[in-house]
Amino acid sequence: TVLNLIIEDERTKRSESSQGQRTFFIAYEETEASFKSSELPWNTKFTLQSAMGDKRGPESEPIDLFGEIDLDPPGDISVTPEVVDGALTAVLSWNNPNVFEDKTGPPVKIKLWDETE
Repeated sequence: TVLNLIIEDERTKRSESSQGQRTFFIAYEETEASFKSSELPWNTKFTLQSAMGDKRGPESEPIDLFGEIDLDPPGDISVTPEVVDGALTAVLSWNNPNVFEDKTGPPVKIKLWDETE
């Protein structure tokens, strides 16, 4: 089996599409392929193709790699003041709706800033 990752550059105009491709050759006995999805842009697509020796079958239609993932913003955000070790502290909490079947989710990045900056 041949797995092709089609990586389109989001920064170029569609008419000047710049795309790369990563190809994985998967042995007949194998049922999975591993790659770092964190290094791929959100508009990455993939195709599958059967292969035997140097012969290849027809390639599938491109499928969105991240098409089934909804990345909704967190909900129920609250900030509660608390005194911790004599210092006034803000405790942040939220509900993350982006949980996968294995009860994990995408990495969360929290960026705090001072409004005077």
